[in-house]
Amino acid sequence: MIEYIWHENTNVEGLSPVTQVYGVCFDEMGRILLLRQKGHGWNIPGGTPEAGETPSETLIREVYEETTVRIGAHELIGYQEVVGDKGSPYYQLRYAAIVERVDSQQPDPDKGETHERLFIAPEDAMTYITYPQYRGIFEAAIKWYRKK
Repeated sequence: MIEYIWHENTNVEGLSPVTQVYGVCFDEMGRILLLRQKGHGWNIPGGTPEAGETPSETLIREVYEETTVRIGAHELIGYQEVVGDKGSPYYQLRYAAIVERVDSQQPDPDKGETHERLFIAPEDAMTYITYPQYRGIFEAAIKWYRKK
């Protein structure tokens, strides 16, 4: 059985391998950006680091590729440790970010499809995302946003 362990911690030195970098992105009204890829449920934007890329660079690139949204200020809020899967443990970094600009949607260069995007109130996040391990992620992101 795969277990996801949330660590609200910004000290990720020595964590390896990092397989994902995702962000909870807030617009000027405090709403959270979600996307839905064809055949999948709602999620926050993000993806896999490319060779030589920092986690921050991965976040900026993936958010734009998947949603055509540019982010500005962002900060690591923690990570999920994944155990019980082949190749585990591995780590998935989670950021909170501020949306700077929303461009007209374009196809994701990786998938060739335009994903559905939606901005929702933070209190509705767990209605759209059904992964229970996201509760701690959203709580940490909202706490970060309120300090901004």
